[in-house]
Amino acid sequence: MLDKKTLIRINDRPRCRDRSVYVALGTLAVAAAVALLVSYTVAVVVLLLGAARVSLLHKREVEARTTTLTYDLDGEAAARFAAVREACEALLGARKLWRVEGEAKEQESSPSYGAVLSFEAGTSRHPVEVGPMEMPGISTNVEIWGINTDVVSLFFLPEGVLSYKEDLYRAISYDSLGVVYRPVRSAEDGGGAGGRGGRRGDVAARQGRW
Repeated sequence: MLDKKTLIRINDRPRCRDRSVYVALGTLAVAAAVALLVSYTVAVVVLLLGAARVSLLHKREVEARTTTLTYDLDGEAAARFAAVREACEALLGARKLWRVEGEAKEQESSPSYGAVLSFEAGTSRHPVEVGPMEMPGISTNVEIWGINTDVVSLFFLPEGVLSYKEDLYRAISYDSLGVVYRPVRSAEDGGGAGGRGGRRGDVAARQGRW
């Protein structure tokens, strides 16, 4: 499981370039020289030995930069983790997910569609991804779902949420996490891919406060 000490170790993990890349380049150079000066057979042997060394070195480099978190979920923790996954799966079913910058006002409501949002001029939208995700520098024995935006990524672990920004993690407890969710229609004026454009349509919008 994740604790404060483990989180510090993850954020302090090595970030140097993988040395196996340089070993691979050196192996290719040596093999080429052997092929020209000795024989192709010996060059193939050099390549095979070099490939084995590169594979072993790369594995060690990855292990040095990766922290493994192991979970044995049961009871309340398992139920909460399952509920978080179901919530992410529900978001994944939306036609589009956006992170909205700007003002959105409710204009009207109806029994058929519920509230309707109108996005003000100057409002911008940025695509959001939801689904199972890999966490840089962390591996687990359970599938981790996350939300990836152009600003920050959120990973939902059994014990809490990890926000990932600028290659650093920050822990957020589920108790301090506030979420507001409701389906609405969006009403938009104008055009353009930046988020102001489009006509009024049956677009499901999700509002959240983190």
